[in-house]
Amino acid sequence: MKKNSVDYVTTADSGAFDKFKGFFKKRITLMLIPHSEKKVFNVQVSLFSIIGVITLFVALLFSFFILSSGYSGSLRVIDDRDGRIIQAEADLYRTSEAVEKLNEGAEKFKQAINRTLQTVNINNSGVDGVTGRGGDLNNLLNIQESDASSSSDVKTIDSVTALLNNSIPQLEELTDQMEKKVGHFVDMPSILPLKNVIGRFTLSFGPQKEPFTGKWYLHRGLDIAYSRGTQIVATANGKVEVVEYQPSGYGNSIVISHKWSYNTRYAHLDKVLVSKGQWVKQGDVIGLMGSTGRSTGPHLHYEVRIGPTYVNPADYIGSSN
Repeated sequence: MKKNSVDYVTTADSGAFDKFKGFFKKRITLMLIPHSEKKVFNVQVSLFSIIGVITLFVALLFSFFILSSGYSGSLRVIDDRDGRIIQAEADLYRTSEAVEKLNEGAEKFKQAINRTLQTVNINNSGVDGVTGRGGDLNNLLNIQESDASSSSDVKTIDSVTALLNNSIPQLEELTDQMEKKVGHFVDMPSILPLKNVIGRFTLSFGPQKEPFTGKWYLHRGLDIAYSRGTQIVATANGKVEVVEYQPSGYGNSIVISHKWSYNTRYAHLDKVLVSKGQWVKQGDVIGLMGSTGRSTGPHLHYEVRIGPTYVNPADYIGSSN
């Protein structure tokens, strides 16, 4: 019984294969009939061949589609890359121009700082140049003609950076010296004694005719006229040493002592706003312009002394500038 079952399955499989094989062996006749009365062409093609040709055609069509898609994608990538290259070239050109301008600015900066340091007698021999050698600031920037390559631009930027970094100690020393000079000027009578106005210089320092007697005398100060009540300021830091009233002379007057034996007097004031022993700073309001004492009208009589010697105040006004 078991043997008969095996034989039946084998026979069935063999029959199915023969049917499948027979299906592909079937032939199809293709007839080509011309419009003229010529012979009709008959072509017999197996079904297997037709299926093979169709399969090959579909495979070729699919392959063409895949290749076309890949080619189009490659073109887009190439176009995008070309665009980025063009943009990079444009950016590189602009960068090169910017570096060239930076180079020119650094050269001008180097020349300016050299002149400044020489003017104030600051030694720049301790500064290391961009080449690593010590010496003059001229060694700080080695400017050479170069192409627009990025390597050259980087070297230029490095040189400018070295110039700026190596200039810092000299600039700090220059700042220290300038601060000391500013401190010096606030301790000496170096500004106009009128606040926010210039006034009229009516009588200068030196030999003058006395307005009441007409006789020649040595005018030991500077007369500046303006309206009554104009604010009078201390021309330097100092201490108020004298506050007095002389009816036949200075009228209401103030004397302030400063560093380095400087003394200043402010006379003919309408009102005194400080007291003896008070410390004042340059620019502080100390009184108001008037015409007290021996005076022909509202004005300030301003004197400057170094020790016992009277000097021309005009030589000091504006010296802080």
